[in-house]
Formats: sequence, C-alpha cells, structure tokens
Amino acid sequence: MNTMNPITGLNALFVLDDYWFSDRTERTHIGKLVYRAKDCGDFNAARDLADLFKTLRKQVGKVEGFTKNKKAPLIAAVPSSGKKAGFQLNVLLAEALAETGVGTYVAGLLTRQNTKLRLREVSPDLRHRGVAELGYAVKTSHMKTSKVGWPVILVDDVILTGSTLRMLAALLRKAGATSVIALVAARTRTNSTAGLVRQVDRKEPWNTKLTPKHRCPSGPRERPAKP
Repeated sequence: MNTMNPITGLNALFVLDDYWFSDRTERTHIGKLVYRAKDCGDFNAARDLADLFKTLRKQVGKVEGFTKNKKAPLIAAVPSSGKKAGFQLNVLLAEALAETGVGTYVAGLLTRQNTKLRLREVSPDLRHRGVAELGYAVKTSHMKTSKVGWPVILVDDVILTGSTLRMLAALLRKAGATSVIALVAARTRTNSTAGLVRQVDRKEPWNTKLTPKHRCPSGPRERPAKP
C-alpha cells in the first residue's frame, strides 16, 4: 500500500500498489489484475482485485478528522467510460469496500455525461482539460442531507495525474461533503517509456502479432447473475 502526495480537495489518498514495476516495463501483480479486469473484461481478475482492495479499509480510520461528526462515510465509484463485458470495475471495488463495513456504497452518486472520451488517450499535460469535458456531476438527490454533511470515500481503479479525483472532490464538497478521501487500486506513471507501453495496451486485445503473454487471457467476461 502506498500513500501519495496530497491532492487539492482530498483529505488523504491511498493506493494499493503501483501498476508498473519501477525498474522495468512489466506490470506488478496489481497491475496485471487491473489490466485483465479493465481491458480484457476478466471477471475473475476483477473479483481477485476487489478482495485485495478491501485491505485499504484499515487506512480510512487513520485519517485524522475524517469521521469527526460520527457519520458513516458514503462510498462513491468514479464513473468510467462504460461497462466492459457486463461490469464496471470501479463499482465492483466500491461494493467490495462497502462489504467491509467501512461505509455505505451509493450507486449513481457521481455521474458522467461524456462516456466516449477515454482519459488514457489524453496526454498527461492536457488531462485537466479532458476531465473538464467529461461532464462529471454529483447527483444531490443521492446525498444524505444533514446540517453537518457526510464524509465521502472516492474509489477508482487507476490514478495518473489526479485530475479526475481533484475535480470530483471539489464537486462533492460543493454538494455538502465534509471531507473526501480517495482509495485507488493502482498508480501508473507518466514517463515516456510507460507512455509507449500504454499505446500498446490499447491494441493488445486485437493485435494478433503480439506474443501470447501480451494477449488477454481467457476468463469469464461477464458478471455472473445473482441467484
């Protein structure tokens, strides 16, 4: 688990692990799970990642003043560009976190109008502009009204520059959140080598010239129906 430098509007930010090893262009275990779940639609990988994500629960209680008003936090998933084979990774992570009892997951608390633009295809130095074009909003009808407001836990799968979390934290505070922290599965990097790898990532599921180890592994591509 890593603690990142503060982002404006966030009381704290905790990351499960890096996406890439620091000394080579190879994914860490967490990076592999994120890739398989997010880019390949592998539900088994998503479930395994969600189980590991639950360990971030213990970090919430360490944030000074986060629950000073004794209100149980609301848990919000960062809206993604769309479902991958029947599930949204951020929602699975948020639901898993709620299962630990650390807070209440509120489906649809955050919304996004533009689902076509993918931030991973936007240059890091322009991401703040890309985020502004996504049309994020807080569905205030989903916020529990109170004179003292509620703390909120933001859940995301990957962080690069922090532009998305910065904007969402500001929107949540404007809507009445007393404090906001973020829990993220993986931190990726912005150097040129990683940038080249990300360009390959977008082609991997369809590029037959890549070696088998770079192709999406087989696995269930849909969330099993509840009995």
